[in-house]
Amino acid sequence: MRKRVLITGGGGFIGHSLIQRLSRRRDSLELVAADADRPRLPAGAPAMTGHIAALRRRRVADLATLVPLDVRDPVSVTDLIHEVAPSVVVHLAAVSVAEDAARDRALGEQVNVTGLCHVLDALAGRRARLVFVSSSFVYGDFESSPVDESHPLRPSGAYGVGKFRGEEMVRAASALDGQSAVIVRPSAVYGPYDSNGRIVQKLLEQARTGVPGTLRGAGSALDFTYVDDLAAGLDLAAFHPRAAGRTFNLTAGRGRTLRELADILRTHFPGYTVHEEPADPDKPKRGTLDIGHARRVLGYRPCFDLESGIERYADFYRSLDEPAATESLPGPRVAGANSEPSR
Repeated sequence: MRKRVLITGGGGFIGHSLIQRLSRRRDSLELVAADADRPRLPAGAPAMTGHIAALRRRRVADLATLVPLDVRDPVSVTDLIHEVAPSVVVHLAAVSVAEDAARDRALGEQVNVTGLCHVLDALAGRRARLVFVSSSFVYGDFESSPVDESHPLRPSGAYGVGKFRGEEMVRAASALDGQSAVIVRPSAVYGPYDSNGRIVQKLLEQARTGVPGTLRGAGSALDFTYVDDLAAGLDLAAFHPRAAGRTFNLTAGRGRTLRELADILRTHFPGYTVHEEPADPDKPKRGTLDIGHARRVLGYRPCFDLESGIERYADFYRSLDEPAATESLPGPRVAGANSEPSR
């Protein structure tokens, strides 16, 4: 009998990559992707962004059972979990970008906090493992580098605070109901099929179209993580027998500056120029995350450094420039609540 895996936010960027990975085990896994009817696209997004979101959703539907879900509706969440009876739930559904959560705090609260509460309530008493995808934002300003999972949690901003509250809720559910849960903390995820306007997507799209970029805090470091590496880590978190009850950093394990990112993009798009501005004072100071715990317990081994990840990402955009890639795809549609988190 195949295990059923439910991925909330499964139609989104990270969910797509995870489903693509898990679909290789179709003989043992039955995949259900639950997501909003329509993807949320950044305001003013170019047509290509809508094409990417539509293509991603089509690929998910080919690999999994794709069902509509608004995690803000407790009845819909309970009914779906009752119907699917999953062995594993990977909870990715969230307002996906920190700036979006800050811009619309009510929506961020409803999706990122209340939505998770609905999932936890629906799972109470069920023998299912929950993988909660949190964020490195829960650490707030890094006091040192690298940062391991024991670093103090001092989040700032609506997104980081929401993820911190989510972690506390998951731990409480585990203590009260014996819920088998795993918490993972990614950082600066990037790669093909992103349509949410994360920093790497923004800069790469500017570089390929010849638009000068803006770097706020060019010397600031982020632990940029290629999406397929995160998917591999989520796979381990979902099924490794030693993962339950633990928290893991799942990143590349090496901080790189925004200036380095721009230099790498310039090797693929010569002539790309950037303007440097002071760092955003509202963003936490981050850097390298220590992934030693995930290495030791899960055997997690990220494969992509920033150079090889950007090469793959640039090749993806070049493939979209081929006429057959986009000729039949619909244009962008802008919706309200989304899908899955950006880290």
